[in-house]
Amino acid sequence: MNAVAEKLIAPGDVLAASLDYSFDYARMASEIRGAADFFIDTPPYQWQVTKGLAGEIPFRSASREDYLRIDSYGDCGVERRKLRSAKVFYLRNSTVNDVLRDPRFSVNKNLPHESWLWRPELSGRIAYTIAAIESLPYRHIGLVRAFVCQDTFMPTHRDTLPDAGGRYDVERALGISLIPSTGNVGMLIWDQARNRVHELAGHCLMFDDSKWHGVPMTRGTRITLRIFGELDFERVQQHFVHVLRT
Repeated sequence: MNAVAEKLIAPGDVLAASLDYSFDYARMASEIRGAADFFIDTPPYQWQVTKGLAGEIPFRSASREDYLRIDSYGDCGVERRKLRSAKVFYLRNSTVNDVLRDPRFSVNKNLPHESWLWRPELSGRIAYTIAAIESLPYRHIGLVRAFVCQDTFMPTHRDTLPDAGGRYDVERALGISLIPSTGNVGMLIWDQARNRVHELAGHCLMFDDSKWHGVPMTRGTRITLRIFGELDFERVQQHFVHVLRT
């Protein structure tokens, strides 16, 4: 990582970056914990586990033993094992697709940014969190999704899939993550150019989710808020602390 982030980097040149936003993360974490009745148990897809174990994904975010004992979702539904997975929920809903009825991230991530609104049944509990997110350098805030890992991990995966020629919409793949509670670990991301894994620590990160990434076994609770929308990329770079280039 560079000690000081360079300015005027093109979006497609950013693998990941840490940002200097100083929110009251303890307050934010308390608000998210206070919305626990909205948490949805969301096991990883079985293919993420199978391919991770087979070495068909560049790295495993946790040990082989942990991959073998985590719940997963396959063709026949959820298969329960010894380890629960992340709890996930949307902080916003879309006027185009009701995410409570159709929670598929692969579908909802591509909905128009302008179609998203804060969920009224939730917004009163997370007022500070909403204010913090709305202060971030977005022209339009779109999807916002929370991931809560309690002494568990997130297998290595990608959220944006490039086409056969390696092309994808980088502006849909780049998003800011607020991590009110780190679970005493960072997130892991694969650097294909350097053939290595990086661990990104901190409470505010940005990364390209077309790259393989995951979360190692947490020690306590890790809360991640993934925020997508139309970024003002020139403004966001003013907050770069460290940056990894692709």
